[in-house]
Amino acid sequence: MNEENIDQVYKGLQFFLINSILRMSNKYSNLYYGLTNYVMTKNTHAVIAFDFDNTITENTVKNNITGHYEYLMGTSARCNLLHKLFAYLKQRQVKLIIVSLNHSEVIEEQLKKNDFLKYFSEIYDRNTIGLKSIKTKQKFMQLYMNMFEIMSKNCLIVDDQEDNLRNAPCMVRHINHQTGITQNDAINIMCCFKNTYARWYGL
Repeated sequence: MNEENIDQVYKGLQFFLINSILRMSNKYSNLYYGLTNYVMTKNTHAVIAFDFDNTITENTVKNNITGHYEYLMGTSARCNLLHKLFAYLKQRQVKLIIVSLNHSEVIEEQLKKNDFLKYFSEIYDRNTIGLKSIKTKQKFMQLYMNMFEIMSKNCLIVDDQEDNLRNAPCMVRHINHQTGITQNDAINIMCCFKNTYARWYGL
């Protein structure tokens, strides 16, 4: 058995063990389904993990009459900005995922309303982050990066809460929770991997 075959067997065993632990936890979370699809295509150069509330959304407010939360995306100009940002990143084979403490059903519904869902490969919600073995976004991202062999320089977390960015295992971009992603944020996110883009595309 050559080294390549040994490496494949090792990865298979590692995946099987993690899968088994998650199934035994009886937590039917997006983490289980995400890891079941253990495929990171060769064309995927990097990963960006976006928070949802007050990051993709401009603001999240509670309706005092209904008691429900309203997720505000902002003006049409801001929505166009997000479309341009996500499309730009996808064109460069950057994998976009959502890591949020909200519920995946809420996130999916809001993303569909604004035609943003098509840009994201996976959504990991509070049922995933809340697992006893994880608890924090930083720890989740470390597990995710280890599973898919993503180097820290090729991974970015975008979040409005500094507690979710402190001691992160990769690059981070802090977003003002009163505005969500702005034009300046979008430019900085697009430039985050510019040196890597140059290597990928021979620039």
